[in-house]
Amino acid sequence: MNLYLEGKKVIITGGTKGIGRACVLQFCAEGAEVSFCSRSQQSVEALEAEIRALGGKAHGKAVDLYDKDAYLLWLKQAAEEMRGVDIFVSNVTGGTALGMDAWGAWKEFFDVDLMCAVDGFETLHPYLSESKFPAVTFVSSTAAIEYFPPSPPGFMALKSALITHAKTLAHHHGKTGIRVNTVSPGPVYVNGGAWEFVENEMSELYQSTLSQIPLGRMGTPDEVGSLIAYLSSPLASFITGSNLVIDGGLRKGL
Repeated sequence: MNLYLEGKKVIITGGTKGIGRACVLQFCAEGAEVSFCSRSQQSVEALEAEIRALGGKAHGKAVDLYDKDAYLLWLKQAAEEMRGVDIFVSNVTGGTALGMDAWGAWKEFFDVDLMCAVDGFETLHPYLSESKFPAVTFVSSTAAIEYFPPSPPGFMALKSALITHAKTLAHHHGKTGIRVNTVSPGPVYVNGGAWEFVENEMSELYQSTLSQIPLGRMGTPDEVGSLIAYLSSPLASFITGSNLVIDGGLRKGL
């Protein structure tokens, strides 16, 4: 399917692993120009080389998202280098907060999962307002809308806040054409990721979670990336203020 993303200018946070990486590759495959960031310069360079080999166009940069000034500067530089922004995907997460006390975990998810989306939108708003098809997607979680015991302190509450903020932005900016949505993935298995760790170190929790998914498996980053690409495309031009769940049927609420 042609998503009509050719030539679109896209900024993605957390772009070298998991869902972020899948988004970068999906948008590039559709002919978009992508700017992405990651903590690791080595990971950035490897993904840039992979995309070049595929004939795509992407620019990566190592950015510490805990450094707010550096993060906002990168957003502005990326927007200027691409001469505009049509699509913003705030995908980055504070991680699992393993080993942190409750306050440390709350602060990590507040600073990264929530405020990188909030500040990112505000910084890119002038560019998005100039686009003919502006679209913003925040990556939340099914843990934001249904109690999920393994979640670390603060994760569920701040991912919920992300959904609420997206809804607010959608209503506030709808008349100017800027669409804002969230995507809430359920368990997504990434090689080297959190669920692989759970599988190896907490097998009972892993099997229990797996048994609750009607489709009998966890999701893949590509499945989530494809949904985000579609949601960002002109084909989804009447979707805004929505939270799209992609969880294999795990969530039990109606």
